[in-house]
Amino acid sequence: TKTYGLNTIGTQVWFIMFNIHLQVNIGILNSLNNSYITNFLYRNMGVTLGKNVYISPSSLIHEGDGLNINDNVRLEAESTLFCHTFLTGSLTMAPIVVEENVVIGKKSYLSPGTIISSGVTVFPLSNILNGTLFKQNTKYKGNPALPITNTLNKSSFKV
Repeated sequence: TKTYGLNTIGTQVWFIMFNIHLQVNIGILNSLNNSYITNFLYRNMGVTLGKNVYISPSSLIHEGDGLNINDNVRLEAESTLFCHTFLTGSLTMAPIVVEENVVIGKKSYLSPGTIISSGVTVFPLSNILNGTLFKQNTKYKGNPALPITNTLNKSSFKV
C-alpha cells in the first residue's frame, strides 16, 4: 500500500496517467472490441495476467502495476477495478488480486486491497468493499457484496 498527499508530484502523475488511460479505454478498446488486444494493452500497463483470461474491452482497469489476475478469470462488461482511493484525504494505492477460476459479473466494482479467492463468482452490479473476505467456490452479490446462502429448506414447504 502506498499513500500520497493530494498536492504531491505522485498524485499529479497518477491523475495525468489515469485520464490518459480513461481516454484510451473509452476511445480505443471499446471501438476495437477485441479481448486479445485488450489483454495485450493491459499486460503492457503492468497487469499480471494468467492464462485463459477474458477482460471485456468495456471494463475499466487503472493502475495496472497493482493488479494480479490469475488463470481462467472472466471480467464481464463494464466491470471496474480500481487500485486507488481518496478516502483518507490522500491518494492511497493498494493491489487487487483475483485468484484462478473467478467470474466478475457485469458492472461490478472491486475496491483497492481486494483479494478474491479461487472459484468465486461475483454477480452483476455487485460492490466489493475493501476488506471483504472471500470463501473459495462461493457466489457473492449485492451492495456491499455478500455470500449467497440457500435459505429455503424442504421443511418450510409442508402441506
